[in-house]
Amino acid sequence: MRRDRHRRRAAETVRRKVRECLERTGHPRPGSKIVVAMSGGKDSFATAYGLVELSEEEDWKVIGAHVIVETEAGEIEARDVVEEQAELLGIDVHVLKPSKTVEEAAEEMKARKPCYACRTLRRIELGRFSEDICADYIALGHTLDDAAATVILSLLTGAPRIKVLGYVGSGRRPLLLRPLVRCPEEVTEELVNEVGVDTVATEEVCPYRSGEDLRDVVSDFLDEVERRIPTVKGNVVGTALRTISGR
Repeated sequence: MRRDRHRRRAAETVRRKVRECLERTGHPRPGSKIVVAMSGGKDSFATAYGLVELSEEEDWKVIGAHVIVETEAGEIEARDVVEEQAELLGIDVHVLKPSKTVEEAAEEMKARKPCYACRTLRRIELGRFSEDICADYIALGHTLDDAAATVILSLLTGAPRIKVLGYVGSGRRPLLLRPLVRCPEEVTEELVNEVGVDTVATEEVCPYRSGEDLRDVVSDFLDEVERRIPTVKGNVVGTALRTISGR
């Protein structure tokens, strides 16, 4: 019994983190339709997993969406992995594909990096699909690691304000939802091992992720500091939130 509880520790943590999001923000509302952006990675799987685990209790309809993006070097996709994940979770998954390539979008946007154009194409496609099916939320797989790195990046790049990833975005529906944004990435890694599901990393499918970018440098730095100060990522996000609120 004790060993089984230990093996399911990450699953219990993910459920608790989604519950914390609900209790702190009131979102997702009961009866909501939630589209989860599923990349095939561990974080988006964990996000879908946590929402599905509470879906019956909260009357949520959870739907997966996988965006396949075309580049000059081929498609950025993990369709087989995402479909396997969706089958394990018992949810439908829809495959979406923008009409433009990353390079075409980057040229139109005058984007300095193709990654920005790729993210924009994905967000647009997810938004269109979510509006078409009258979804209430688009759930993204951001974790505490992403939130802490975003704070540091906003300082290093001279952003006009400190950027903190919150649980819920503002604006009209569908709202952006980050139910695991206060959950450490090590938990999502442990979850996929507990469940025994395949995942892919961005660098495995994206031709533009062959080198290390600034976010990677910041993430590695935070990981190194975390070995000395285990709470550093939570500290970074907490201090940023207090600074913004003037407390």
